[in-house]
Amino acid sequence: MRWLLLINLLAVVLLSGAVAIVLEGTPLGIGGTGPSQEVARVNSDGAPEDETQQDETDKGDTPGRGWDRKGHVSDPTPVAPMQVGSNPAEPIPGEADALDPIAPPSGEELAELEPRAEEIEDVLIAAPGVPLPLPAPREVVTQELQTPEAIVSVEPDVAAVEVPSPVELAEPEPVQAPRPLKIATEGDFAPFNFLNETGEVSGFDVDIAKELCRRLTRECVFLTKGWADLVPSLQRGEVDLIAASMRIPSVRRAGLAFSDPYYGSRGRFVTARGAQIVGIGALQASGAQIAVQQGSLHEAYLRQNQEGSELRAVPSLDAALELVSNGTVEAAFGDNAAILQWMKNTNCCALLGTAVTDTKFFGDGIGLVLRESDLELTAAVNKHLQEMASDGTSATLSERYFSGSIY
Repeated sequence: MRWLLLINLLAVVLLSGAVAIVLEGTPLGIGGTGPSQEVARVNSDGAPEDETQQDETDKGDTPGRGWDRKGHVSDPTPVAPMQVGSNPAEPIPGEADALDPIAPPSGEELAELEPRAEEIEDVLIAAPGVPLPLPAPREVVTQELQTPEAIVSVEPDVAAVEVPSPVELAEPEPVQAPRPLKIATEGDFAPFNFLNETGEVSGFDVDIAKELCRRLTRECVFLTKGWADLVPSLQRGEVDLIAASMRIPSVRRAGLAFSDPYYGSRGRFVTARGAQIVGIGALQASGAQIAVQQGSLHEAYLRQNQEGSELRAVPSLDAALELVSNGTVEAAFGDNAAILQWMKNTNCCALLGTAVTDTKFFGDGIGLVLRESDLELTAAVNKHLQEMASDGTSATLSERYFSGSIY
C-alpha cells in the first residue's frame, strides 16, 4: 500500500510539471488562438488577403502582428504577463487595434460600397471572441420620385371612397310623359262646341277642356262623336272624358261620374226694350206673353211658377228669341248661357232680372263626364275647375262667347 501511494504522488508531480510547461508557452489575451487556429484577414480595401500574404505574415516578414508557425506572436512588442486578479476581458494595450477587422463604414461609404456588401459579408469570418461590425441599414432610394417625369401612384383611402351600389350604377329609367287625354265632344252645339273654319273643334266646352289639360300637364286629343254615341264611347274606353255641355243629373247613371259644374244650368228672362217690363214680377201682374221652347224644362218651370202669364210654346229657343226681338211677345225664357250668347250679337233686347236657379228643374249645372272608376282623374279635374273659378279663368273664357259669365 505504501508503494502505491508513493507511485501516485510521483505521477501527480510529473503531471503538474507538464501542465506548467504547457501554460508557460501559451499566449494570453482576448481573442488568442492556438497553433492549429488561423485568423482570416482582410486588406485595407475590405477584401481578404490571399494565402501568400498570410504565409509571409506567419513567417514574420511583414511588419505587424501575426502568428508564426509555432503559434507564437511575431510582434516584437513584449506582452505583459497577466496579473493575478486582473480582468481577463480587458484587452492588452495595442491588442484591440490590431484585432479589429474593419471599422464600420459611414452612411455615405456604405452607399458607395452597397454593390459589394454581399461580398464583404461572405468574406468576413468570425474570429473567436471578436464581434463583427453590423452593417448599417440600407437606405432605399426611390429614383422615380426624384425625377420630374416620375409618376407617383397613391393608394386611395378605401374607407374614404364610397363604392356605389349596383342600384346607383344602373342608368335611371327615362321618365315617360303621361299619355294624351282623349276628350269626346259633339261639335254641333255652338257656341259650346263646334267646328271652326279650319275644321278644328272650338267653343266654350273645348276651351275649358284645353285649360284643364294645361294644368294637368297632359296633351289633349279631341274626338267628335254623335250625341247618342258620347256616353257609349266613354264606357268602351275609347275616350277619357266628355266635354259637351251635359247637365249633371240628380240621379247618376251606373258607371259614370260627373265633375263639379264648369258652368251653371240656370234660366233667364229677356224682354224687348220697349215693352216697359221692369221686373219678373211685372210679367205675372201684366199678363204678358212669354215665349219658350216646347217640351223643355224651362216650359215646365214656367207652368209651375208663372201661372198668371200667357205662355207661347215654340219649337226652339231661337224661335222664341225671334218673337221677342220683333216685338210679338213681351218676353222669352230659356237657358241662361244660350241667351247670354245671343245677347252678345243684338241690341234689341235687355236682360230681365238675374239668372234663375232651381236644381229641381235645371239640375246642379253642366259638368264633364268621366268613368266612375277613374277616381284620381276625377279628383284632379274637380281641383282645377275650382281653381279656374276662383282665379277668374272661367269668367274670362266665357266672355269670348257670351255677354257675361255663365259660371
